[in-house]
Amino acid sequence: MEKGAELKKLTIRIDDKVYDKILYLKDRLGLRTINDTVIYCIGRAWVEYARTLIMKEVIES
Repeated sequence: MEKGAELKKLTIRIDDKVYDKILYLKDRLGLRTINDTVIYCIGRAWVEYARTLIMKEVIES
C-alpha cells in the first residue's frame, strides 16, 4: 500500500461467514489487521474490474 493515502472512515457490515474468510485471509497473507485485509480485498477487486473493462475494450475493438 502507498503511504500517505487518505482514507475516509467506512463501516461495512458483514456476516459471520465473510468474517471467518477475512480472518483466514488475514492470517494467510500475513496482514496485521482486519482493516488491512479488507482494504487489500477491495484493491484486488478493483484490479480485476479494471482488467475486465480492458479486455472488454480489446474484444470489442
